[in-house]
Amino acid sequence: MIKRKTVAKRLARKLHEIWEWCKDHRHEPIEWQRQRLASRLTGYYHYFGIACNYPALDQIYRGVQEAWRYWLDRRSQRAKMHWERFHTLEKLFPLPRPRIVHQWV
Repeated sequence: MIKRKTVAKRLARKLHEIWEWCKDHRHEPIEWQRQRLASRLTGYYHYFGIACNYPALDQIYRGVQEAWRYWLDRRSQRAKMHWERFHTLEKLFPLPRPRIVHQWV
């Protein structure tokens, strides 16, 4: 079986793009942000969701979580967005989990 995975530079470029997007849109409503991030993640999973590439999909998912939490934390000087609070928020506004879309036949 030939194992294919996402190139590290492409993965880093996508994570940087998501980081900048979260930074630029941190003051938008949370539901609006979730919809846009979910759309980006779903598109990424559909393009890169091939067998043996789950670690890269999981890395992009965790990177999006980290960026979103970080920039939500930067919205206010008072109310901090700790990971416990973020996980509570994520239950209300869930992001799509990584999944393999294209299986080997």
